[in-house]
Amino acid sequence: MGESLESNHQQRIVLVADDSESSRDLLRIILQRAGCSVVEARDGQEALDQAWACSPNMLILDLNMPGPDGYEVARRLREMPAFASTPILALSAAASEANEARLTEAGFSMFVEKPIAPAKLRACIGQLLSGHC
Repeated sequence: MGESLESNHQQRIVLVADDSESSRDLLRIILQRAGCSVVEARDGQEALDQAWACSPNMLILDLNMPGPDGYEVARRLREMPAFASTPILALSAAASEANEARLTEAGFSMFVEKPIAPAKLRACIGQLLSGHC
């Protein structure tokens, strides 16, 4: 039903890190319908551990999760050559908290405000995975 984000028959791995189970569930459904394989993390430290374990094609990070927050997770990943160009999408329900300078400094590729509109999320993910951002 959903448009596939796969290219060249290669499965895309997306790491979703959010302390909200309902947000992770929604993201998983949207991403799986788009043909992605999803790895989940409940906090910042688990996100870092999972990133090393699965080498995702993209990360979606909640900005306000426990442990290292999304900003810190993005900063740490960007310091590592393996993640220097991996797309990282920031999510937050508090748009005022997600100022552009702070997002750029942390190394995010794009920001999406919660609640997430599935069509908008698919479009953003498609852009990031195809390298058009």
